[in-house]
Amino acid sequence: MATVTADPALPVDPALPGMELLHQPARLREHVSRVLAGRQERVLEAGVSVRRFVAGKRCIVDLDLTIAAADGQPPRLRKLVAKLYNREQGAAVYDILQRLRERSFSGGRWLVPEPLDYDAVSRLLILNWSEGALLRSSLLAGADARLTIQSAAEWLARFHASGVTGGRCYSFSRQLHTLAGWKLRIEEAHPQAGPLLIRVLRSIEERGLALAGWTPGPTHRDFSPDHVLSAGEEVTVLDFDEYCQYDSLFDVAHFAAHVRFLGWTSGGPAAYFDDAADLFEAEYRARVAGTCEARLALYRAVSYCKLAHIVAAVKRPPDLKEMVDCLLGKALQQFQGELK
Repeated sequence: MATVTADPALPVDPALPGMELLHQPARLREHVSRVLAGRQERVLEAGVSVRRFVAGKRCIVDLDLTIAAADGQPPRLRKLVAKLYNREQGAAVYDILQRLRERSFSGGRWLVPEPLDYDAVSRLLILNWSEGALLRSSLLAGADARLTIQSAAEWLARFHASGVTGGRCYSFSRQLHTLAGWKLRIEEAHPQAGPLLIRVLRSIEERGLALAGWTPGPTHRDFSPDHVLSAGEEVTVLDFDEYCQYDSLFDVAHFAAHVRFLGWTSGGPAAYFDDAADLFEAEYRARVAGTCEARLALYRAVSYCKLAHIVAAVKRPPDLKEMVDCLLGKALQQFQGELK
């Protein structure tokens, strides 16, 4: 008998129409069976568990399937990932993943997840399961992650050189608008940070305007150890929700800043995480000629502001003020020698 077992803690969110589908076992089983019909796979059971939920915006769930087998063989297990959106963002993600897989990211060492289906009514994107260990987990374990970091840098260099088009166009003026929003939410949680925030944002604006003229290219815009999977020599990069055409160097600085932040928040040895961040940047430079150091510093500062916003508005740890001050100080350090 075909069944669906849902996580009893599965949230209810009217902003995510796909959530209704997850709460209706028979409909979900039928939907996934239709998605897999071309592969001649029929779903007998589907277990649903929430991986990440952001109220009003998106939800990521793991689907643990039992698939009927042909020729009298016993049923087999299959895993998929479902992403639920509040808007049509899933359609753009489906499109860019298809484009990337057409550009040598579907086989060999360099991979992105395989998109199986996007349903515009439920705003539900279904992806094939990607095997591997997260780089974040390896770093937190203190493992020798040098080969994975080198591979991540090579993946990123290939991605930036892929010439993949599509997606929205992002601009530095839009970045300043985003920073202004972050500033408001940081000040709500930590009013005393206002003067330092003003100095940081003024420096970012001045540096960014002085460095205008770069050519937009494919940019992940959320590239971090959280989104790099390694399995042997294969590297898969996840989560293209923020993909756009922007200054691709943003990805390099964003990754390095997040590696260092992981070290600070985990209490791990600073030298280990600093070396990992430095190695990543060096490996990228070795593969991409003419890397602009001033733009890297600019985007490191932006990334530290983003992390300060996450600390202040999302994570809200007990030492929020100290962490925000530290991150804003790191951002300001990127402009040493230029400040009046």
